[in-house]
Amino acid sequence: MLSSIAQVLSYSLVANIFGGITSIIIIRMMSPDQFAAYTVVIAIISVLEGIIVSAFNRIFIVGYKRFDIGEEMGAFFAAQLVVLIVLWLAIWPFKGGTPTLYVLALLLALALCATEFLRTAYQRVLRFNRFSQVLLVKSMFFLAMLGAIMLCGAHMQAWHAVLAQALAALTVSLPLIIRRKMLNNFFHLNTALKTICSILSGEYIYLFVYLFVLAFFSQISVFMLNTLSDKQNLATYGSAFRYYGFLLIGLNSVKSVYVPVIQNALTGAEINKIFHKHRQLILLSLPIFFFGCLISNWVIPLIDQGKYPDAPVVFQVLSLSALVSFAFSPHITVLMKSERFLFLMILIVIGFSLNIIINYLFIPTYGALGAAYSTLIAYGFVNSGFFVYSRKIRLSYERM
Repeated sequence: MLSSIAQVLSYSLVANIFGGITSIIIIRMMSPDQFAAYTVVIAIISVLEGIIVSAFNRIFIVGYKRFDIGEEMGAFFAAQLVVLIVLWLAIWPFKGGTPTLYVLALLLALALCATEFLRTAYQRVLRFNRFSQVLLVKSMFFLAMLGAIMLCGAHMQAWHAVLAQALAALTVSLPLIIRRKMLNNFFHLNTALKTICSILSGEYIYLFVYLFVLAFFSQISVFMLNTLSDKQNLATYGSAFRYYGFLLIGLNSVKSVYVPVIQNALTGAEINKIFHKHRQLILLSLPIFFFGCLISNWVIPLIDQGKYPDAPVVFQVLSLSALVSFAFSPHITVLMKSERFLFLMILIVIGFSLNIIINYLFIPTYGALGAAYSTLIAYGFVNSGFFVYSRKIRLSYERM
C-alpha cells in the first residue's frame, strides 16, 4: 500500500507544481472583483461536483457489484450528467452574475464530471498510476491554456480561467473515456433511472444525502462570505482557499488509496495494518505542515503582491483543518465499508448546521478569518464523531 501512496503522492506533487503556477497567474492577473466572482463560481462547481461526482463515484466503488454497474457503465455516467444539468438549471435563477460566466461554468462542471468518472474507474481497479496521471496532464493543459491567454495580451477575466480549465479537462478525459469504451450503453437512460431509483430506495439514500450535504459543507463559508461580507474578504478567503486546495490534493491522493484498499480488507488485522501505516504518514506530514505554515507568511504576499494581507493567517487555519481531516480520514472509510450510512448522514447534517451558525456569528466581525475558524471547528467536530464510532466498529472486526 505504501508504494501506491508514494506513487500517487509523486504525481500529485508534480501536479501541485503546475497547479501552483496556474494559481499564481490567476491571483496576480485578476482584479479582486474578478477573483471574487471566480471564487464563487468555483465554489458552486465544487458543490455540484461533490453532489454528483463524489456521490455517484463513491457508489461506483462501494456498490459496483451490488448494482451491477459494470454492464451499464455508460448509462451510469449518463445519469451523472443528467442530474448535474438538472441541478444546474435549478440554481440558475440564483446565479447572481453574468450569464456567459455561468454557462461556461456548466461546461466546466460537465468536463470535471467526465474527468473524475475516468479517474474513479482507474481507482476501483487499483490502477493508481493512471488515476494520478489524468490529474497531472489536466493541470499541464490548464497551465498551457492560461499561458496562451497571457501571450495574447488579454486582461485576465474570470471566464478566461473557467473556459481554459474546462477545455483542459475535456482534452484529457474524453479521448480516454472513448478509448476504454466507457460510453457503451450511454443512451440507456431507462437503465440509468432504474439504477438511481434502486440507490435512492435503499440504505444508500443515506450515503447520497451524506455526500450531498458534504459537498455544501466544504463551500458554505464562501457562500456566507458572499452574503455577509465584502468582496475583499471573499477574495481573501478565495486566495487562501486556493493554496489550501493544493494541500488537499496531496491529502486526498492518500485517501484515494485508502478507499478501495480498506473496502477490500477482509479482517480486523488487515484494517489495523492500514491504520498503523496511516499513523506513520501523519508523523511524516507534521513537519511539512509546520514548514508550510511558517513560509506562508512570506510566500503568499509575494504571490498576491500584497492584495490580500490576511490570506496567510487564513491559510494557516485552513491548513490545520486539512491536517485534522487527514488524520481521521481512514475512520470515514471504515464507516463506509460497514455501511453505517445513517450515522454518517446524521453527523454531517449536525456539523453542517454548526458550520452555518458559527459562520453567521464570526463573519460579520472577523471576515475571512472567521470563516476559516468556522471551517476548522466544524471539521473538528465531525471528524471526532467519525473517530469514536469507527473505533467501535474496528473492535468488532478484530473479534471476527
